[in-house]
Order: sequence, then structure tokens, then C-alpha cells
Amino acid sequence: MESPSLASIFDTRSSQGSTLASRASTRPSRRFDGVTWVPIDHRANIKRGSKISEVWQHGGEYIDLNNPQGRHRWVCDRCGKSVKLPKSNSTSNATRHLWRHHQIRLRDTQEDSEEEDEEEEAIEQRRSALDQFISRVDIERFRDLLVRWVVQCQVPFVAVGRSQFAELLLCAQPYLRPYLTSSSNTIGNWVRDDYQQAVAQVRQVLSASKSKIHLSFDIWTSPSCTAVVGVVAHFLGSDLRLRHILLAVREIQGHHEGEAIAEVLKSIILFWNIASKLGVFVGDNASNVDSAVRALVREFFPEETYLGERRSRCLGHIINLAAKAFLFSDRCEAFEEEDNMDEQRPGRDEADLRAQQRRWREKGPIGKFHNIVAFIRASP
Repeated sequence: MESPSLASIFDTRSSQGSTLASRASTRPSRRFDGVTWVPIDHRANIKRGSKISEVWQHGGEYIDLNNPQGRHRWVCDRCGKSVKLPKSNSTSNATRHLWRHHQIRLRDTQEDSEEEDEEEEAIEQRRSALDQFISRVDIERFRDLLVRWVVQCQVPFVAVGRSQFAELLLCAQPYLRPYLTSSSNTIGNWVRDDYQQAVAQVRQVLSASKSKIHLSFDIWTSPSCTAVVGVVAHFLGSDLRLRHILLAVREIQGHHEGEAIAEVLKSIILFWNIASKLGVFVGDNASNVDSAVRALVREFFPEETYLGERRSRCLGHIINLAAKAFLFSDRCEAFEEEDNMDEQRPGRDEADLRAQQRRWREKGPIGKFHNIVAFIRASP
């Protein structure tokens, strides 16, 4: 099919014919990408004092007459290949084509390269500036941090669904809106999912232990008068490094009797499936701990007759008892109880305070040091 002549094209585009006719080129029109492209002469911008690039000696500028405002093309006279011209009228694409495909290095190649580098640097600076306003949301990290905040700070699940909380997050990052949830059930499911994943990981680590798994535990009372027991596992991991993992913090119902403690520890051992790898039990010197260990040995090691082999005493507690006995004699617990009663007595006056100071002074240098510290802390 023969390409249409420039005259016929200009005749059918009378509104643009006068403008383009003045820039008509002697090169033939071409058809590619399903579009007829019309050649026009490329002229230097006289107002800016620029000069015509050498690329126009090796190719021509073409325009889609149906879309005059669209991107122009440069067509190589040697191979007929076309390249798009940037809106900035840069000739870098044409220059690069001549060098890569025809090994023609133009005199203004270096200038074009420098201009191209400057242009790319400017684009990168603009992109960096835009990145400050257009943030990318890592939804998985956001979810993990949200769950950690809820669990570690003991935040009620319903707080996440409050409008005030959403407004706070959206003020810092508006792109979080699609990822916010108003359902406390969703947060609860996220917490349970993370817990199940953590349980599976801990079970895998425990099952791969290279040694017996020894359990240390201690009992204390919370400020709300709730008795709890904490259990920690100690063992050599698969890499033969000593590992310490918190297995549970459980509430103890009723009195702190050995049998009650043993029941809690038994449920923890069965939950983690470590009965076959149990070593020794480490605890303080309280009698209820002795009773708990005896009950556990009868449960998991019925063939053992000497129960003391599984009982290990906490060295830190032993040192603490020895230091108290050295400093406060054998009436340490009675003295501490009496001192605590003085501290909690309502309506204390100056006479009560001086009586307490005298009792501490009788303990020697440590008691005098205690009085100094108590005076400093009480002083404004």
C-alpha cells in the first residue's frame, strides 16, 4: 500500500495544515504501529540560543497527525528504526541508537550524556522528595507491631476499634486506612495465631534438645493478691548452646501447697510434651517446693525410690539466706515482718519513726546505712 503524500494529508487536516506545512520535510511519510507518521523538519530553539543536534543529519522527526500533541518519533535513515523522543525534546535516545547500532559517535554525544545524567539526577531528586509524601505500607510488620503492643501493654482488644485510635494512626500515615480493623475479634484472632505459631516453634526447639530439660520455678504473689508460678526450661539446644525458655506463668488456685503446685507443673509438662526428657527441678528452699517435687517424681518417675535426686536448690536463694543470716542473725524473717508492719501502720508519728530507726541501728553498720538511705529517699 502506497503511503499518502504530504499534500493529501495537509488537505484533510486544514486546521493544522498551515502550521505543519511550514515544517514539512523532504523525507517520506512512514507507517508503523498501525499509524501513519508524517515527517517534519526539526528546528533549533532560536529564542534559547540552542543549536540543531547532529542526530538530525542521520534521521528525521515524525509526528502522528491524528495526535499532534503526542510523543514525536525519530526515525533512523540507515535502518528505519524509530525511537520515541522525550517530551523534553532531548535527543539522548537517538544518540544512543546511533552509537549502539551504527557505532556513530556524535560530537554532542558527551554533552547529551551530561545533560541526560543531570536530567536523571533531577528525576531521582524529585522521586526522593515524593517518597517523603508517598509512603509504602509494610502491612505484615504493622500487624506484628500492633499485636505486640496489644499483648505487652495489656491493651483491651476493643481499644483497637475505637475511632480515636484510628484517627491517631491515620494522622501519621493516611495509607493505613485499608488495613485498619474495627473488630476486637480480628485482633483476638491475630493474637491467637501468633501464639500458636510461637508454641509450635518452642515445641520444635524443645524436641531438638541435646540434653535433659531441667525446670526451675518460683512462686510469688502479685499486687492484686493473685498467686502465680513461673516455669523456665534450661537445656542444651541443637547447636549445643545453653538455652533458657519461659514455658508458662500460671495462677495457683487455693493455698500454696505442694500438691497444688505439682498439679500446675504437671499440666505445663504435658502441654509441652517434655515428660520423657525431664531432668531436675530447681526451686527455693521452701517446704512446699519439696512436696511439689516429690509429687512430680511419683507421677513421672514411679520407678525411682530416692526422690532427692530430682531436687535441686536455687543457689541465688541460698546466697540470699546466708547474707540475711550474716547481716540480721537468725531472726531475719521476724525482723522483716515487724519492720513491714511498722511501714504499713496508719497514722505513724515521729516517735514511731525513731523507734524503727533504733531497731535498724542495733543491726550495726548495715542498719545505720539503711537509715541513711531511708532518710535520703524520704527527703524532698
